[in-house]
Amino acid sequence: MPPNLSTNAASPLVINLHSTGGRPEGQERISGMSLIADRENFILLSGMASYLRADGSRTWNADLDPDGVSDVSYILAAIEAVDAQSSVDRNRIYVTGFSGGARMASRLACELSDILAAVAPVAGVQFAKNCDPSRAIPIITFHSEDDPVNTYYTGNVDRNPSWIDGVELAISNWAESNTCSASPLDEFITQEITRLTYIDCSGQSTVVFYQLDRGGHAWPGTSSITDINASELIWEFFEEHQLP
Repeated sequence: MPPNLSTNAASPLVINLHSTGGRPEGQERISGMSLIADRENFILLSGMASYLRADGSRTWNADLDPDGVSDVSYILAAIEAVDAQSSVDRNRIYVTGFSGGARMASRLACELSDILAAVAPVAGVQFAKNCDPSRAIPIITFHSEDDPVNTYYTGNVDRNPSWIDGVELAISNWAESNTCSASPLDEFITQEITRLTYIDCSGQSTVVFYQLDRGGHAWPGTSSITDINASELIWEFFEEHQLP
């Protein structure tokens, strides 16, 4: 809760999901999102994943495994818990996440498009299996071509059942789902970073992709990628979108 959060009006809510094997505290260190929340006066919510993978790591149940926890229900319950404590603007609820958290954010875009105003998967965007959003939903995402974990060009289901598609196919599927223009507008941000924007989408549900030549498996703005700040760009994108 930001120190200057308004008590007279409902506030935006940003849900920030950690990576597989990670923790909320680590996600905060990676993203630095609380500094933006304090400045911009939105509520920031993180949670701890409890779905146990075969390799023993904890992650989000992005595949909707019926034998696992329901993280869709968990997120819904978390939203209600926050709203009971401090009024949430129901037209301005957003989700971002890194890696496994990005895969879960992608799943939530499918399952909760009537509740979420926009979604921002970082280093893990997918168009999940059986994805059938009830409305077009704005997406902003970031991914490096040399990502060794969530591979850029192809899926890698042997390593990770949630990684069904390469990045470009996942984004193309989101653009098609949002009935955007077939070809994106491209703009060179630096020599190694290109922004691709799908426009003319249903309900202004723009799809924006920051394609990085290098950087590995990382959150832009930290670690090896310093030319752009994903957290700042995500919040700018979120500010532009709310439920119709």
